[in-house]
Amino acid sequence: MLMAPSGALAAAADAGAAAAPTCPATVAQFVIFASPRAVAKYLDSTLVSTSVVSGKLQCHFVGTAYAAVPGRPPTITPNVAWSRPASVF
Repeated sequence: MLMAPSGALAAAADAGAAAAPTCPATVAQFVIFASPRAVAKYLDSTLVSTSVVSGKLQCHFVGTAYAAVPGRPPTITPNVAWSRPASVF
């Protein structure tokens, strides 16, 4: 007969489930690189799918890429696909 975990075992299972990383539905801004001389980031991104790679949850987004260097106009590219592990959010 199978029984539900109780006591310390149940608490440990609940804590493990609560600590599992998840993917946000949207990301307003994700900075890839920033320095006084340049910045690159993703803006207004939407989660389109997830996958598991080497046992880790990956988040796949589509958003706008933005890159800027002082003295030049910024480069803005819409509909760019990008991915990161869920653990970075």
